[in-house]
Amino acid sequence: MLEWKTTDIKNQHTVCFEETGEDLQMRQVTRQLIFFTERVGLNRITNDNRIDFWKRVNAWERVHGQCLSRRGDDDKPIMRFISLQEVQDHVGLWTNARRLTEPKFYDEIIKTILCDVDEKLANEQRACETLPT
Repeated sequence: MLEWKTTDIKNQHTVCFEETGEDLQMRQVTRQLIFFTERVGLNRITNDNRIDFWKRVNAWERVHGQCLSRRGDDDKPIMRFISLQEVQDHVGLWTNARRLTEPKFYDEIIKTILCDVDEKLANEQRACETLPT
């Protein structure tokens, strides 16, 4: 089970949480960054790794899709990427996530892309087989 700690984040109460009525709720970006520690193989965000952390998050989002949204003019959600500023605001976040070296992380990203390409190829080949000649 993924464990996390926000107590070392500067201004954690405003960066990580928002008041909703009488309740205190974790912000969507904080929740996603906690899960991203597992996805990108970096179990904490520090001043030293914040750029690498953001690069891995951005690479993951470009392959798998964006995880955050904001409300559009028509009140429909518009998906967006996590920003470098949001990662920097969360310096101090810690989890017990597994660690991946940079090459291992990018190997996993490439394998995901190649798997998607193979699936797309199989779909394209099936579509070609059903076309009249």
